Amino acid sequence: MIYFLIGGGAGVLAGMFGIGGGILIVPAIVLLTGMNLKEAYGTSLAALLLPVGIFGCIIYYKEKLLDFKAAGAVAFGIVCTVGIGAYIANILDLKILKICYTIFLFYTSFKFITPKKLFKRHFAKDRNSTTAKEYSKELAIPEVVKPMYMKCIAVGLIAGFMSGFFGVGGGAVIVPLLTLWLKIPAKEAIATSLGILLPPIGLPGVLVYHSAGNLNFGVATCIAIGLLIGTIFGARLTIKLPVKLIKTSFGVLLLVTGIKFALNI
Repeated sequence: MIYFLIGGGAGVLAGMFGIGGGILIVPAIVLLTGMNLKEAYGTSLAALLLPVGIFGCIIYYKEKLLDFKAAGAVAFGIVCTVGIGAYIANILDLKILKICYTIFLFYTSFKFITPKKLFKRHFAKDRNSTTAKEYSKELAIPEVVKPMYMKCIAVGLIAGFMSGFFGVGGGAVIVPLLTLWLKIPAKEAIATSLGILLPPIGLPGVLVYHSAGNLNFGVATCIAIGLLIGTIFGARLTIKLPVKLIKTSFGVLLLVTGIKFALNI
């Protein structure tokens, strides 16, 4: 039941943010059940092999937010490097792995919270000046930009390595890169990222973890079922809620998780 609930919670976040859910699954498994970190990585990656985000993708597709070509290009890049990331993770010392993962959590949390923009927003509220005008331009809805597919492959190469190394779906890397680098609107980037997770792109990494004895298929199955159900609710929430609100909330969650990991190193 604990693993199913972890999967369900991760599924909601997966649907909301276009991530695989591993960013929550890994620390939740370690902190709540005491599972070894390397085994948690492998188990998380295995849970993401199934098309757990399919119902969320259907919802995004109906809203015309899902770009299958961009998703395919990123997925190709992920397949190329996910095994490399998993191999390096299995040969590193566990303490080094924990430090790397904690840094990753802090980095990702600040990407979602964007404290600089929060400060500018607060500053702009109290000023009828050029700063306020400039900030209002930042909030303007960007035009939908068709992604350059070679850049999408590059995003996939980076995300694939991170996915194999940390046992996450790569969405925590994909969404910021698609948004900041390719200038794709946030909701479309989230939908595209979730679509990337439908095929079993993490298979090379899962095979590496399995051969190293760092994989629990029973736990992975329970988590996968929870993910499947949770993504439905997450996708519906994203469509209804302001993107800034859900991104900031998730960033705070990652920040708290990163602090917990830092205290346990």
